[in-house]
Amino acid sequence: MPDQARDLWYRSLTDAELLRLLETEEDRLRRQAVDEMVGRAGRMVEPLARVCADGDAWAAEGAPAWYPVHATYVLGAIGGRRVVRPLLDALVFGNLYANHLVTEELPPIFGAIGPGAVRGLRALALDETLSGTARWIAADCLGAVAARHEAAAGPVLGCVRRMAEQAQEAVARGGAGLVLLHFARLEDRAFLYQLADELDCYDDDLHPFGVEWVDDAYARGPAAPRRYFRDWLEFYAPWERAMRRRAQRSA
Repeated sequence: MPDQARDLWYRSLTDAELLRLLETEEDRLRRQAVDEMVGRAGRMVEPLARVCADGDAWAAEGAPAWYPVHATYVLGAIGGRRVVRPLLDALVFGNLYANHLVTEELPPIFGAIGPGAVRGLRALALDETLSGTARWIAADCLGAVAARHEAAAGPVLGCVRRMAEQAQEAVARGGAGLVLLHFARLEDRAFLYQLADELDCYDDDLHPFGVEWVDDAYARGPAAPRRYFRDWLEFYAPWERAMRRRAQRSA
């Protein structure tokens, strides 16, 4: 079907029919469908938010398991303060169900939203009732906000520093420390060496966080990772879909 005809077909669908594609198309969903949902943002945020807050949706298997993934990506594309709450739900549930398609894309999504997401992310980062990995993801999202919005970087990184200082779990403290290393602020240097010494005795899921990491970060200087600036909607690009098809055929 030519692109123009496909665009017209998506426009002809009702909201319910368009949303149904998120449950049936798996990783074959086309960018035109996403763009049509973004164009209907006023009507799409609420049903997509319900999916992000639905534990059963995250636990689903087969084609329906893709629904919260697409819901997260579309809400990120819609942007603005109204999508922050459901995206925070996506962070918690995405981590709980080890949905890396979601958790790995949340930093650039929140980075694009910017300072309007900081309050909610800060609450998760400092919430001792959450797992250390969930809090690490929240800190990483704060790092993306700091990288993409320089005017907000000081207070945002101050929150990440507080998490690294106060978190009870080693994985949370180390994750926050790794975020701080991207920015190599002089005021964090002595603390990060101290943190590296403290965490050196842990052998868990924490990525290595040692003195040599701090040495390298400050020798290199501030260097926000490129993934903070990634376009998560490239998932729907024709070449990405084609690569997934080839990988599936060769598996």
